[in-house]
Order: sequence, then structure tokens, then C-alpha cells
Amino acid sequence: MAWHYHDDDVPGREARVTLAIPGWNGGPVQPTHYRIDEDHSNAFAVWKRMGSLQEPTTEQVAEMDRRDGLEEAAAPEVRLDGKTLVVMFPLPRAAVSLLEWRR
Repeated sequence: MAWHYHDDDVPGREARVTLAIPGWNGGPVQPTHYRIDEDHSNAFAVWKRMGSLQEPTTEQVAEMDRRDGLEEAAAPEVRLDGKTLVVMFPLPRAAVSLLEWRR
């Protein structure tokens, strides 16, 4: 899990995350990449874009519900360097990424 923390709640440059996992012993190389940011897994951001409605319609509530939960982001760049797995991805300011490998 990686978090691009910043004290100020203002737009800013994304971070470029590089994760190196030494001793990788095989198994799936491409992880599932989940993200919480302004565009993924964020019903609150959807509500704000709707105008911070006090009485949303049934359809608007359904749209917010669809965005409430972990959503996948673009797959990270992945390469094997010997027995070290290297994973790289951009991370917007104030965002959280979770990488999950399943066997």
C-alpha cells in the first residue's frame, strides 16, 4: 500500500512510485491495482461533482453507491530484475494505492 500524503488539500503533482521486492520467488507477476482518489473508489467525490446535493435522486444515490468500494486503477508497470520484482506507477496527491498479488 502506498499513500501520497500532503498536509494541504490542494492539487499538486503526482508521485512516481517504484517498489522493489527482493527475493521474488515466482508466482503471478502482475498485481491487481486498487486506488482511492478523486476518480476511483470515492463516493464523496462523486457527490461533490453532483453539486453536494442535500436530497439526491434515487439514480444519483445509485451512482454514488457504485463508486463506494475499491475500484481498480490502471495496471502498474512490472518487470523482473533477476529475483527482484520492480513495480512502478504514478500516484496522485492525496491518493492511496493498494497492490494485491493472488496465487
